[in-house]
Amino acid sequence: MRENKILMIKKARGPYTGKFDLPGGKLEHGENLEEGLRRELQEETGVTVHSIKLLTNLTTRCSFEYEGENIDMYQVGLIYEITDADFSALQENLNFEDSLGAAWVELATINPDQFSPFAQEIVKLWNTLNKNQNQD
Repeated sequence: MRENKILMIKKARGPYTGKFDLPGGKLEHGENLEEGLRRELQEETGVTVHSIKLLTNLTTRCSFEYEGENIDMYQVGLIYEITDADFSALQENLNFEDSLGAAWVELATINPDQFSPFAQEIVKLWNTLNKNQNQD
């Protein structure tokens, strides 16, 4: 998050192709969580992460049709806040595995149809956290 914007990628494949989602993915053999996060962010956005902080975990249920098949699954994510990073190499246009590039998306302009269900839940969570902090 930065100035009421959230860093998202455009999905390159799968049921949410063309929609915004959080950068992420699965671990490679021998990687720990932070190494995997740093690698995925570098690959999907061009951002080099120096420092991160675990915020929470989130599980969402997703139902969709993909390639003629009805899919019902759960997505589980560990949500980190980037506390220090180099954004100078941010890749807005990319075609790497799961990412068509990264963008800072303004929260005030969010249209839920433009986001994956998981990304929608993250935005709701972030808005709730910020609302609670502003009330303190």
